[in-house]
Amino acid sequence: MNDPIQGSLDVLPADRLKLLYTRHVQGAIVRSGASAIMWLFALAAYVADIIKTNHFTGITLSVLYLLLINPPTLFLLKRLHRALTYRYISLLINFLEILGYTAIIYFLGGIEATYAILVYAAIITYVGVVAPWSFPYAIACVCSIAFSLMVAGVHYGFLQDQKVIPSFHLPWPNQVVILSAITGLLFVVAYIASVTSNILKRNRNLLNRQNLNLMEKSSSLEAAERELRTAHRELERRVEERTLELKEANDQLKATIIQHKQAEEALRESEFRFRQLFESMTSGVAVYQPVDDGKDFVFVDFNRGAENIEGVDRLDVLGRRVTEAFPEVREFGLFDVFQRVWKTGETEYFPGAIYKDERDPGSWRENRVYKLPSGQIVAMYDDVTERKRAEEALRREKDRAQSYLDSASVMMLALDVNGQVTLVNKKGRETLGYEEADILGKNWFDTFVPERDRDGAHQVFLQIVSGGLEPATYFENAILASSGEERLIAWHNNFVTDTHGNIVGILGSGEDITDRRRAEQLAGQAERYRAVADLTAGIAHNFNNLLQIVIGNASLGLMNLRSGDLKDLKQNLEQIVESSRFGAETINRLNRYVRVSADDHTAAIEVFDLSDLITQAAEMSRPWWKTEPEKHGRRVSLYTRLKSGSTIRGKKNEMFEVVVNLIRNSVEALPKGGDIEIETTTENNVVILRVRDTGIGIREEDLNRLFTPFFTTNVESGRGLGLATCRRIVDSHGGTILVDSVEGKGARFTITLPLVWEGLVQSEFRESKSPEKALNVLAVDDMEAITNMLRDGLGSFGHKVFTALSGQEALAIFKDNPIDLVICDVGMPEMNGWEVGQTVKEICQERGTSKPAFIILTGWQDQSQEKVRMAKSGVDAVVQKPVEMAKLLEAIGEVTEHC
Repeated sequence: MNDPIQGSLDVLPADRLKLLYTRHVQGAIVRSGASAIMWLFALAAYVADIIKTNHFTGITLSVLYLLLINPPTLFLLKRLHRALTYRYISLLINFLEILGYTAIIYFLGGIEATYAILVYAAIITYVGVVAPWSFPYAIACVCSIAFSLMVAGVHYGFLQDQKVIPSFHLPWPNQVVILSAITGLLFVVAYIASVTSNILKRNRNLLNRQNLNLMEKSSSLEAAERELRTAHRELERRVEERTLELKEANDQLKATIIQHKQAEEALRESEFRFRQLFESMTSGVAVYQPVDDGKDFVFVDFNRGAENIEGVDRLDVLGRRVTEAFPEVREFGLFDVFQRVWKTGETEYFPGAIYKDERDPGSWRENRVYKLPSGQIVAMYDDVTERKRAEEALRREKDRAQSYLDSASVMMLALDVNGQVTLVNKKGRETLGYEEADILGKNWFDTFVPERDRDGAHQVFLQIVSGGLEPATYFENAILASSGEERLIAWHNNFVTDTHGNIVGILGSGEDITDRRRAEQLAGQAERYRAVADLTAGIAHNFNNLLQIVIGNASLGLMNLRSGDLKDLKQNLEQIVESSRFGAETINRLNRYVRVSADDHTAAIEVFDLSDLITQAAEMSRPWWKTEPEKHGRRVSLYTRLKSGSTIRGKKNEMFEVVVNLIRNSVEALPKGGDIEIETTTENNVVILRVRDTGIGIREEDLNRLFTPFFTTNVESGRGLGLATCRRIVDSHGGTILVDSVEGKGARFTITLPLVWEGLVQSEFRESKSPEKALNVLAVDDMEAITNMLRDGLGSFGHKVFTALSGQEALAIFKDNPIDLVICDVGMPEMNGWEVGQTVKEICQERGTSKPAFIILTGWQDQSQEKVRMAKSGVDAVVQKPVEMAKLLEAIGEVTEHC
């Protein structure tokens, strides 16, 4: 419902455009409201089972259409300026609106919903009020045609009959009579709207003309009054101006006399102040007059500061040449500066140097030489002998301290508040593989920290130097050596402050623990594989249960399919999908635990909720604390009390290992069964994790050695690395781990870690994306069942899918067909997925065409972390098998959006 343009102007004025656009916005609001009301009416009918799902779905789509035509039409109208174009676009909007309402009537039952033609009457009435007299008739004609075509389409079978009452039947002659009556009624409404609109518009125009006449008369009176006031003000202004001119002339004469006196007084005061300043300066000041065309210089002034520095009276030097009073001035180098300044007029700084003569055994002088407008030169200088001696002593102390640092067996590193290196010892240079000049002044994080850790480490450093965090007394991180190798360093840090207690940097000592950590992690990896072996039986038990659910529901599904029971079949399929998803997640958890490898220090530092991590670890270790004990007739119960928002910063895989080790340790302490309780809380900016058990406890003499590597109280199955690993990981995260236990009464492990507040408020909402158009997809896998699944699944969404069972076959298809997307398995004989991606990328480069989107589909873990390999091979995303079709469509939508 919109306001067509009245008038014949070619280009509409801005105020008219603004008024018309406001009416269109109002019309859009009315249209949206009416559509919403009709949808609510349909919803009520659907809930009351008056209409069916197909009716309600069609009405919903029609209402969405009516809502969605608003943004583009308003966007278009906002940019139109010509009257005729605006007029016909407005009429087009009315036609689009009629189509939407006709669709709603169609889905309400067509000829059954004759009552809904009231919406046509509302459109005609609204247009009659705001548009020219002919528009209501045009709208009535379009409404009649739209309704008639809809009824005829249903009658002749072009449109599906949307009966609300299945038994309803109206003979075609009766329908024709109703259509004729509706047409007549709509034209009667159009006539009434047009006549009423003309009457309103005539009355409005008459009132406007009367208002304009009144405004013109009022304007004439106001203009006359303004002219009278203007003349009066002009007369007063001229009188005031003349008076002010006389007053200003008198005041100016007085001011000139006063200024002359003040200038004389200021000159005397300025000269006095200059002399006082000149004499009170601690720096020496000497003024020279050049003689013999600058070949020498004569003292014309010499202040008290110069007398004190030189130990002479000014009367002994005034009027004398500088080469006579100070015979060594040429050898000193200052005389050449005098001559250059006198010739060029450029000020020069003469740095500290030693002056010696018969009178002076040797002292340091620092000079600045200027040229005055009068041609004289001025030398300001200071005796910096004491400062130079202090600097020399400081240099000697620094060299001594550097020798101490260089003899240390650990790295010593100092950073300023900007993260730039200000000190590094010999061990640090050897570890980094750089010379000192290549390290000092460099930004530590940009140059020597791996890129994956750079932003996180820099943010923590900024918080520390700003006083927001205390420096960790112990933590570990990787550094980059000149060879490109990463070395793992264990750091001990502290603040560096100035005399006022302000933080000016960080001083750290670092021990290279790369080799030691690799040895520990190799032993730890062996222990993890042993732990996985222990988990296998329990996981097999769980998988047998899952397979029972899958096989049972598949059998039931086949029976329900034969009997036509689709509702129960849907439930069977949902059970199969849910069980398969649970099994896949179990395998993923196990793989993540196993893949904590020797280069674990390369894992990314991130902010995460420790409580969520504990939930995953408890589920992964279920075979330890539930399945295995039950097999032997024991009961172990695991309870959790986890506080959401227990957010920490660190390496997720390392903390996962800590929780798993503590759970396993508790299970081993329960040979006869019992309870394990895991709790998280937050207090005083720390996250507290407590793991309690009701087991056999720990002897008092073993408590102090509990976290020592290779010490164990379980000689049958333990290697003494689990708790030692926990201690190392917690320390590297800036936390503490404590244990308290009484033998025979269980044990409690308490871990405290810094709480990270920003993790509590950061959230990200990702809208699921799916491709908006049909794509040509190339699916590649050496298992035909998988390519068939991709073909059928993606084909049901309108995509055209080519399938290939090898990389060579895929490349042949790619060369002969336009492909928008490639989905390729990673592990195939002869040519793997990475090689297929790289070859496709090279083919596109040779052709000069854009590369299609490329997704790797893999059953291996952690393929998505190979960023360098992905970029080299032209791979846009890695999707983990097994994958549901909805997730695959979401991944397709994301990669095709950017390709």
